[in-house]
Amino acid sequence: MAKKPSTAFVFTVGCGITLALAIIVVGLAVSFVPNIRQWFFQQLAIEAQRQALVDNWQAPADDVSPGAFFPKKVANYQLSLHDTKADIPSIRFDIPGWHACYDSADSQIEVFAYKVTDLEREALFGRIEKLDDEEDAPSQMLVMTSFRCYLKTSTHQQHLWWMKDWLFVFQTTDSQDREPFVRAFLSTTSKQNQSQAAEEKP
Repeated sequence: MAKKPSTAFVFTVGCGITLALAIIVVGLAVSFVPNIRQWFFQQLAIEAQRQALVDNWQAPADDVSPGAFFPKKVANYQLSLHDTKADIPSIRFDIPGWHACYDSADSQIEVFAYKVTDLEREALFGRIEKLDDEEDAPSQMLVMTSFRCYLKTSTHQQHLWWMKDWLFVFQTTDSQDREPFVRAFLSTTSKQNQSQAAEEKP
């Protein structure tokens, strides 16, 4: 019959393994701390830029039309169409709104615009959260704040931004992150709306 190892022996081996793991963890932490710290401050800076864009965005006039609202050019994208077909079945959006399509040499991005209150925005974001509870829901990444929602699956990405009672959804099948287009669109429309407001002043 095999002799059972003593408690003291088992304890010593356990402490040795624990100490070795601790040394490895500390060593990794020391080597990665500068990178983690840099990444953390980069994320803070990016979020501050997003918040500033939202805070400074100029909303369009109440009587603006889709044709007057959607810029003909955003960065290297050209407006190819605009209409009022604003349903998005993939996230269960079925409310009235506007729709536009922007094309570049190798990319296409759809833009949806809705006039909604904060409570309505919260309810719409809630529809997206509930998609995760369904058994046949595709694998996805979801990031959500009070004004922004980012949804990515294997087939598409959607960026949702809400500001001053306007909710925008940017949808594409591109694999490359298209937030730069989102920011360019919001910046372009804000400047355009400011110019239109200045022209309408007596």
